[in-house]
Amino acid sequence: MANYQKIAKLFTKAENRFFHVLEEAVGNEYRIYGKIRIADAIKPNYSERTSEWHTYFNKIKAKHFDFVLCDKETNEILCVIELNDRTHFQKARGERDRFIDEVCREIKLPLLFITNKNQYNTREVKNIIYNAIGKKEDEFEFTGIKLEKDRIIYRKKTKKIKPIEVIGWAGKTFMVLVFLTVAAGIAECSRSVSESSKKLRERMQTLNISPQTYKKPLQSNKTENTNKIHCWLDENGKTVYSNVEPINKNLMPCE
Repeated sequence: MANYQKIAKLFTKAENRFFHVLEEAVGNEYRIYGKIRIADAIKPNYSERTSEWHTYFNKIKAKHFDFVLCDKETNEILCVIELNDRTHFQKARGERDRFIDEVCREIKLPLLFITNKNQYNTREVKNIIYNAIGKKEDEFEFTGIKLEKDRIIYRKKTKKIKPIEVIGWAGKTFMVLVFLTVAAGIAECSRSVSESSKKLRERMQTLNISPQTYKKPLQSNKTENTNKIHCWLDENGKTVYSNVEPINKNLMPCE
């Protein structure tokens, strides 16, 4: 039995998908190589016979780049690409990414970390690469690589705002404010009308008294006049005036 066997495919499914995107984006301008040892693209800055050389070589000898872009004529290394999948969220992988990022920054080799996707915008990928190697286009602009929670991402720049866009946004904002003001006014009017209707209904219910109530005699608030003078006649026909009824019952009221 053989001690080794052939690996069926050079790339994983995700790497193969991105490889075709790279070919479509920049395949006509640059050579695309995959699974390149970092030690074939980078070497320690020491003599090979020194202990320092072996120390720094050991740090990169077991690592590789997913893709390397080279000049078609000279095969000069222009850019290296790492395709980030879910393994890049692991702590060890994050430490490895940070180390490679620091090395590439030190030697000024553009290193792109591009997130694995099911679909890519070929034009966007092309402009990311153009920006990295100094060949810029205006449609897409990107900032440098940023570290974030043990992973490295490539961000879009803040889009430049044109004056006409500001005017458009201001107009839309004004229209929204007008709409909200009118809506608030209508709501306030509706609330006022509702409150007025409620008060009117309550007033009508208060005035809606039962007919039997009108049949009750009304109480007079007038105070009876106790100073009224009464006229009486005694047995001899003499007139007696008094404001109270006399004790003598034989008195007769004057006619």
